[in-house]
Amino acid sequence: MKVESIRVFNGVNFYTHQAAVVASLDYETFGGTTTRQFPELPNRLFEIFPSLINHRCADKSGEMFSARLAEGTYLAHAMEHVALEMFDQIDTDLDRKGRCICGTARTEHDRLVVETRAREVMQYLIPRAVGIVDALVHGQAPILENVLVPAREILSDVELGPSGRCIIDAAEKLGIPWRRENDYSLVQLGYGRNLHFVQAAATDLSSDIAVDIVGDKNETKNRLEKFSIPTPPGCIVSSEDEAVAAVEQLQFPVAVKPLNGNQGNGVTLDIVTADDVRLAFHHAQQFSSRVLIEELLHGNNYRVLVVGGKMVAASERQPGRVTGNGRQTLQELVDAENENPLRGEGHEKPLTKVRLTPIVIQNLLKNGLSVNSVIPEGEEVEVSIGMNLSTGGTARDVTDDVHRSVQLMCERAARVVNLDICGIDLMLRDISKPLPQARGGIIEINAAPGLRMHVHPSEGKSRDVGRAIIEMLYPENAPSRIPIIAVTGTNGKTTVTRMISHVLGATGRNIGTTTTDGILLNGESIVFRRHNGTGLGQNDPERQDSRYRGA
Repeated sequence: MKVESIRVFNGVNFYTHQAAVVASLDYETFGGTTTRQFPELPNRLFEIFPSLINHRCADKSGEMFSARLAEGTYLAHAMEHVALEMFDQIDTDLDRKGRCICGTARTEHDRLVVETRAREVMQYLIPRAVGIVDALVHGQAPILENVLVPAREILSDVELGPSGRCIIDAAEKLGIPWRRENDYSLVQLGYGRNLHFVQAAATDLSSDIAVDIVGDKNETKNRLEKFSIPTPPGCIVSSEDEAVAAVEQLQFPVAVKPLNGNQGNGVTLDIVTADDVRLAFHHAQQFSSRVLIEELLHGNNYRVLVVGGKMVAASERQPGRVTGNGRQTLQELVDAENENPLRGEGHEKPLTKVRLTPIVIQNLLKNGLSVNSVIPEGEEVEVSIGMNLSTGGTARDVTDDVHRSVQLMCERAARVVNLDICGIDLMLRDISKPLPQARGGIIEINAAPGLRMHVHPSEGKSRDVGRAIIEMLYPENAPSRIPIIAVTGTNGKTTVTRMISHVLGATGRNIGTTTTDGILLNGESIVFRRHNGTGLGQNDPERQDSRYRGA
């Protein structure tokens, strides 16, 4: 048995209204057979995939897959469930739905249809699922991990991160079509005149100038101060000596950060000596030649998300911590924390794995600790430098606690820099208190902010920030599609299509038409048909041929 061919559909298609992978199966010598002809197959399947026992079929009956196996079902049905189960084992968050299109009992060909947006992964898994069922039918024992390891690597390469994923989830719930445009995070929402682009938490409404402003921390501070929005005192330095001299004009503790940094890279907080300023300066300069030194505001660290000028979520951020048990070393505690299924590499999971970087180890040494120290039971140790999730921090949802005066300050700050989506970092005594009682101020504004702390908080309520972004792009049920008319039949399709285009064109609308003669936009040919069916470019000399005129 083998896969004869695989087709990938990025949108609505003959088989389903969703993006799907469709495989044509060749049973070879097993055409027309069912699982009843292989009485050992169910037990062999359940031995490798115990969770298959709980699978239900996707048809209207909702019957247990185990019962269908026992009574006899086509082998393609077993292959479908094996592919879905392997998909679940590499990612339980992604939706998927499979079904078989089976022929008669004498057929040697069936089709396997799987709806999923992780199409590259399913392209890989379906042939392996066929191979696994084929091996079990022949009494062989395939090694599952040999399939799952490459599948996880493919998923890691192609799947959107938590920020992009929550936006796409919201689009799908609202019936807005989407498609991925490259191997990175660029996604097209809608189509025709109603399309928008998003890339992570940036959109085609994000101003380049605004992004440049918030990318320069000092420029951001100057603009906020101009509009009487509180920020910490600070200055820019370019050398170690300048850094030490600068702190003489400020009050300890201070924070040292790259002027053009992001995701908390190169940031050192709570510095109280000149020697530590020197170390922090060199750490920050790895990410930016110019370094910002600021007085460290006292209080809690918060991130407020503003979308379309309105606050939609807020989180209290905390550095990554481990708690001692009196037995394990600090390194062992960190390794155990990194086994948390919520922690992954980069932005692939709700939390990022903790890294004991040189600057973290340096801070531990100042407190008399090392990676080999056994931490007493119940004692907490900070194992990350910044509060960012990307450096191992955690987040607690506080959206409902934000005082209105703080909310208004953040919304005004977003307007001051003119960003459609921004993450505003605050240092306040208490975000539930009115200004100025809350004290503190804004320490940073971020373009394309990470959304996972709001979607997957370590504590508190998840916020549907993806929906807020979609509703900003498509307010009040604004259209995301364009009308499409399909003409089918045996003869006269092109003539009917041209007639429809002519009638609609008279209404003043923009009309795109595609027929066997090529593609037209408002009556002007933009792609021309060759004899072999391929398109001609606009400058191809054959476009002057009478066969293409008026196409």
